[in-house]
Amino acid sequence: MKIVDIKDLEYELRMLLGADKMVLLFEEKGVGNQVNFFKDSVYLHARCLYSFFYKNRGRLTNGLGFEMNEYESKWMEPLNNFVMHINASGIRSGGGNIQSSIHLNQKTHWFASDIVRLWSEWIDSTTDQTFKEILEKSLKTAQNDAQNDYDGLLSKLEKA
Repeated sequence: MKIVDIKDLEYELRMLLGADKMVLLFEEKGVGNQVNFFKDSVYLHARCLYSFFYKNRGRLTNGLGFEMNEYESKWMEPLNNFVMHINASGIRSGGGNIQSSIHLNQKTHWFASDIVRLWSEWIDSTTDQTFKEILEKSLKTAQNDAQNDYDGLLSKLEKA
């Protein structure tokens, strides 16, 4: 994998975890509809990362695959079709936003956690020590940046 490729994935991870932290903060503060801006961002960046993991099946460094059953069976179609596409008549297409009686809006934190799980599995399955360190640093940086965003906005909201 080239450095350029990993930078794109780092960006997606950073945006996903940051948006998820903002969803958490906005839910805690009862902000209202604005939380949906961040939920849409979670869906978008989770979809990008799932697409990466799904298409590659984790076979990037040593041929091991990742466990993606719940994403494949329940959430791939809603993220790919319902959330991200509107057909020519303006109606969302695809599998809808409720799967097994669970609304997509209830899954934002799960998507972020599941991507972290997949990223961690990627780290664990990587045999190249240099690349493993890059992946570890990427995850830690994304998590720290997301927490800093949360803390910074919380501080501003409390001062307002």
